[in-house]
Amino acid sequence: MGKVLVVHPKESVRMQLRSILEPDGHDVRYAGDAEAAKAALNGSPYDLIVLAAVLPGQNGLLLTESLSELAGWAPVLVLGEACDPQLEYAEELGAHAVLTLPVSGGQALGTVRVAIAERAPWGWERRVA
Repeated sequence: MGKVLVVHPKESVRMQLRSILEPDGHDVRYAGDAEAAKAALNGSPYDLIVLAAVLPGQNGLLLTESLSELAGWAPVLVLGEACDPQLEYAEELGAHAVLTLPVSGGQALGTVRVAIAERAPWGWERRVA
């Protein structure tokens, strides 16, 4: 399937996503904060990033485009609490879609499969209007 980087500060959330995605054939890697995510992405392409809307000391939404670019323009799924009002801006900031906590297996798998299938091919240059 795809190589997925899950960026979330809570290990329980990272393990929940792993238990959903790995049986579907995804190679899941993890990072607990923005710096660890950047290090994981440095020189290593990914097919998808699942990014927490809130990271330690940072707004994860503001990292959407830069992490996507580091991953070879991989789509980004933003993960957050359903009551978080900033999630309504996730797609405007470059997110492919939003996943809300608690994540259901069906919701996550369907969204991940669509995002990877719609992923831009390597070498594609993102055009910003």
